[in-house]
Amino acid sequence: MIDIELSKARELSFHLNSILKTEKSNLSKVGYVNFNQNKEKLLSPQRIVVYGRKGAGKTILLHQAEIETDNSEILSIYLDCKDYRNLSYPDLLIKILISVYSGLEESRKPFLETLFRTSYFKKEVDELRKKLSDPDIVTKELSIEDVLSEESSGEIKAEPIGSLGVGIGGKESKTKKESQKYKVTVSKIYFLEQELEKYKEKLIKFIDKTKYTSVYILLDEYYYVNIIDQPLIVDYLYRLFFHSPFWIKLATNRYRSQLEERKSDGSSYGITEGEEYIPIDLDFTLERFSSAERFLMEILGTSANKREITNIEEWFVPTAFKRLVWASGGVPRDFINCIC
Repeated sequence: MIDIELSKARELSFHLNSILKTEKSNLSKVGYVNFNQNKEKLLSPQRIVVYGRKGAGKTILLHQAEIETDNSEILSIYLDCKDYRNLSYPDLLIKILISVYSGLEESRKPFLETLFRTSYFKKEVDELRKKLSDPDIVTKELSIEDVLSEESSGEIKAEPIGSLGVGIGGKESKTKKESQKYKVTVSKIYFLEQELEKYKEKLIKFIDKTKYTSVYILLDEYYYVNIIDQPLIVDYLYRLFFHSPFWIKLATNRYRSQLEERKSDGSSYGITEGEEYIPIDLDFTLERFSSAERFLMEILGTSANKREITNIEEWFVPTAFKRLVWASGGVPRDFINCIC
């Protein structure tokens, strides 16, 4: 009996360790524990910000949204902001826009392949890629030439012998050029603001020509973005996707994020919790100990059931499981590491 339990314990340990891998392909194998109906909240057509510390399950939740929307009328585009952590605003925003356009182009729906035989966003992507190689601000000197013309008239008389005098009239024109020089400052930010309405219009037209009802932009690891740039980027995306079927689903660490910035005049930019987005909190602090205990037991129980272990609660001596919850701080990754 002990040998059987030990073998099952090894299988359980292997399965729990596999949960720590956050790849989308791995998630379909190990399954997802849908606590507090977080999956349904994320899949709703509204702006969502998922808060959680490292190892809380933010990436797994976003990947679960990808899986749930596969082969449906919802297109999910996953972007890992960790890939752009060496970039700053506005280059990071340009990279995100290029990735969104590329994600729309690369969707493998048959009706898209027949509808758009050429790249629908080629012009926008080419312009944005060119902007990446340009300086943030460029000052150009332009010269404007004014052409001034002057006309003068005159008459020449010829008098051949034995005839009447004949007069020949003509006009002479002179031109002068005067040039004026101007300095014009061109910035990437100004370009992006000028193009925003055009981008929005084309995105909406793209959706109208397809069978998609919504597009979910899954921005993972947003806390890797410079905290000063965070409200600027999310503000632009909010305005770009406003009144359209594009929905931002953002995952970040609450204590390393600033999604709204208030100005000295009382105005603000970014997005406001409760007004522009709904939060999903994956942080089970010790103040919510009972919720953390139920969540971690559900993770353990789900994994145990996959290994045909029905008495997982009996594997722990009294208070042992509570001690594991305390030790892990309610973070699933730390909890699994404590067990394994």
